[in-house]
Amino acid sequence: MIHHRTVMRNRIVEILKRIDIPGINDRVYGTVFFPQRDLPLISVFCDGETVEPHAEQYERRLAVLIKIFAKAGESVEDDVDEYCAAIEAGLDRKLGGLAQNGRLVAVGFDRSGEGNQEYMTADLAYTFDYFTTFRDPSQATN
Repeated sequence: MIHHRTVMRNRIVEILKRIDIPGINDRVYGTVFFPQRDLPLISVFCDGETVEPHAEQYERRLAVLIKIFAKAGESVEDDVDEYCAAIEAGLDRKLGGLAQNGRLVAVGFDRSGEGNQEYMTADLAYTFDYFTTFRDPSQATN
């Protein structure tokens, strides 16, 4: 059985791969584990979920983090802002019917000099609302 949040995360990856994000191409990963040698890239992962029971279903709010990694350089801040703008404009907030509502709730930035490659990250934090039955977390009841 595949949990509905897995389906939603995979849909986000599909959508991001279709958006014209300059320099990213197909380097969009649905996991926190990925080859970090080819920057820029995007990692998509679930960052938590709140669940509240109602009648015969669970009301769920899934937190998803879309993390952008960009190689350090003179224009890295501009590049990261361009990636963010493309994602914010192109992400379907209902994920093609998989969620009732999605919204951007926070954006964060960080820099790293770890290892042999310096880079900047941007974290776009989204939440997506959906419902499942008590017995089947694989099927949304949107």
